[in-house]
Amino acid sequence: MSAIALALLVSGTPSSALAELSPWYTDAAESTDGRYLFVSLSNRPLDEELKDEGLTGEVRDQIEFFRGHYPVSGMYRNDETNSPLWEFDRPWPGEPIIAPDGAHVIFEGSRASNEPEPQVVEFTHRGETMRSYRERDMISARWLKHLLNGGRPPTHTSTTFDPAAMTYTIATSQGEEYVFNVKNGGIVAVHSPFPAYYAIFGVALVALIVGLRYWLRRRRRSNLSDAIK
Repeated sequence: MSAIALALLVSGTPSSALAELSPWYTDAAESTDGRYLFVSLSNRPLDEELKDEGLTGEVRDQIEFFRGHYPVSGMYRNDETNSPLWEFDRPWPGEPIIAPDGAHVIFEGSRASNEPEPQVVEFTHRGETMRSYRERDMISARWLKHLLNGGRPPTHTSTTFDPAAMTYTIATSQGEEYVFNVKNGGIVAVHSPFPAYYAIFGVALVALIVGLRYWLRRRRRSNLSDAIK
């Protein structure tokens, strides 16, 4: 069964209140290997959800199927059985990537529209958040990289999920790569050109200082020689 992508109506309200205050649409996504189906059922009555004029007939049929077949939001085996492996009773905080173990879900980006600094990624296990990151949490020495980038803040530009290694990689606009362990959400490696840049800058600074001291010494000797004459 193919995944469906539907619009999600959420605000920047904290997640504890989102489930009560903000309506969202029924949605579903498959795991990378097709074995699992992650289902999100709207918190609104079915007839109210179907009133949206922007829904196509096919999407309406899918919504009715999911609302009629699956009893709760959560993870299911993708064989049309309707017994949940585990439940997820809140709106999706981002676009889901389901790992092949059916237990870990990565939420990319943020579906909230008015956050001053949106979430970059959230790592969950059986519906429970393990770690979440915004750019300020992830990118080290961000103020310095902001300065070195001509006043433009560094941002994430692309992502890669490796289901075999259970790693998730975020690349930034400055050529850095942050590698996460999907099983616990921790950063396990950072590939960055900045250590080389810092080393080059350090060598250049030392060379400049040495050169300046040598030039000042030569100048003092020249002035002393002129004075003796």
